[in-house]
Amino acid sequence: MNSDIIDPQKLIEKIYNAIGRLSEINEQYGYISSIVNENKMKYSIALGDEIRDLRDKKCPVGVMSELSKSATAVVEARLKYDQSLSTLSQVSNDLQNLRAEIEAYRSLLTWSRMEYQAGTLT
Repeated sequence: MNSDIIDPQKLIEKIYNAIGRLSEINEQYGYISSIVNENKMKYSIALGDEIRDLRDKKCPVGVMSELSKSATAVVEARLKYDQSLSTLSQVSNDLQNLRAEIEAYRSLLTWSRMEYQAGTLT
């Protein structure tokens, strides 16, 4: 096995580096979460405004929902909201992957410690 993979000092360095990246991604997640909430609010406001305008124009209730969702301002607001949700999902996946990487390094470190204690690893 490659000695770099099981060298405890290098594993510890990799863990600290991954924890630093995890902190950065956590900050990104918080920032993007606020963008998602803001975009959701803008979408809700645009949709509400469009529904109000259609009510003022005496539009039939049966088609009001479809007409309001097809208005340009509502479509653009929904697009921004969906894009921010997608970005948030991607960052969430990055967080999960990084946590798994840290856990793998920790497992290797534990294994390495056990091997050194047993005297089978030089």
